[in-house]
Amino acid sequence: MGVVPTDDELTGSVRSLRASNAGLGVPKLLAALLSSQPEWSVSEKRLRKVIQRLKTEGANLHPTSTLNSALDVSKYSDKIEAALFGPEKGKGLVATQDIDAGEVLWREDPFVYAPPWEIYEAQIEGTACAYCSRAFTPTNPPLRVRCPHDEHSVVAIPSPARRCRATFCSRLCVSRSGSNHSLLCPVANPACLELLDFLRKQRWKAALTFTQCVARILSAWQDETRSASAKSKGTSNKPGDESLMNKDAIWDTYKSFATLRNDRRWSHTSENDLAQSQLEDTYKRFHTVLTNALYLQSLEGQGIVMTSTIIPTGCIPVPNRPAAHTKQLKRLLKVPIPAAMLSSLFSWDGLMEGLGKMNLNLEAHGGLFPLHSHLNHACRPNVSIRHISPDGSTNSILHSPNPSRITVITTSPISAGVELVVSYVDPSLDLRSRRRELRAWDFGVCRCERCLEEGKSDPTIEHPDILESGAKVGDGDKQAGGRLEDELRDFLGV
Repeated sequence: MGVVPTDDELTGSVRSLRASNAGLGVPKLLAALLSSQPEWSVSEKRLRKVIQRLKTEGANLHPTSTLNSALDVSKYSDKIEAALFGPEKGKGLVATQDIDAGEVLWREDPFVYAPPWEIYEAQIEGTACAYCSRAFTPTNPPLRVRCPHDEHSVVAIPSPARRCRATFCSRLCVSRSGSNHSLLCPVANPACLELLDFLRKQRWKAALTFTQCVARILSAWQDETRSASAKSKGTSNKPGDESLMNKDAIWDTYKSFATLRNDRRWSHTSENDLAQSQLEDTYKRFHTVLTNALYLQSLEGQGIVMTSTIIPTGCIPVPNRPAAHTKQLKRLLKVPIPAAMLSSLFSWDGLMEGLGKMNLNLEAHGGLFPLHSHLNHACRPNVSIRHISPDGSTNSILHSPNPSRITVITTSPISAGVELVVSYVDPSLDLRSRRRELRAWDFGVCRCERCLEEGKSDPTIEHPDILESGAKVGDGDKQAGGRLEDELRDFLGV
């Protein structure tokens, strides 16, 4: 007689299996469940009840959000505070005093940065700093520092499969990068070659950002000297201070970002089966190359081998890489990582949640910002996000001294107690277009003041919920094929 799982245990496992193995009937789903949990005893009748309950639950999906215990908002501005509004809206920022229009509220450096592709290519080619992303010019060559691993590889025997052309502005940027660069360096960690090739080919912004998050979290456990130097969990708006957060603060920050599993987002924002199938294949490929590049099995033995196409959602597959590559990765990850943390990063569930975090919280230029991520949407925003150079220019961030930093400026007066909001979509769009684009954020139909006003003036929009549920992707066989690529790229955040 097997173990009878609790309702919560069974529901969680079934939810994950259905999300990652779309299209399975109840018998095959039951087989997959018992394959991933062989000690369980579950009847088909009970499984059907759980599936029916999940279908009802799926009609009201919203991102989950928590306050960041590691974030001291007062270090950014004494005019705002974080607030938790409820399960559907989540967290946000509220003014604690009256704020004038045009005021700079705060400047913020990213938790991780997945730069625009032109900058990413420059980093790979060594023409932009591998840490801060600043593009090099003829006026600043003396301070440049090449990748230390590549410098040593010149006399290495055998020679590395690929050289690393990464270059840093100065030794300060090398120091701030900690072990992050080492984990994604083709010389120091040749196991990451497939991952780097995948990211460069796919140009998938959410995958690149999640990779940066994984590298930062893993490296924080190795950089004990740097972590010990951080005197508190809080960050400040001084350049580079985010890199000094200790490992617990880094983990708390990552967990606090708003979350909705990426496969759930896709399942209820698209009815194009071909697009969904292709996206699932991309997910699985990313899961493989990420695990091969950065995962070391913990001492608690969490890894298992995948023996079929059914994804064991709560476990981590044993990496498929040469023993020599594993040996080099062990040199970088000498401090053991907690098994629960590894599961949150490398299991199928962890991957889907991580990609969901990236898509929900990324700033337009690729930065993931702890404080900025609190900002909710309204179609009539009262703050804007700028990338401003010291000379005041906002034309291009490629040659900015700090392209990843954002500046938050008020666009209208804000009274004490009023929430700070930005627009997630182009505010010049009409009501229908805005609501259609806002579906990607999964917070339901926007009912901000502007939307309600425009809805009253447009008699054709009587049932906004019906409008949203009827706006299906890929309507019409003739259009579906031509729109598939755009649909995939838009959803993936490229």
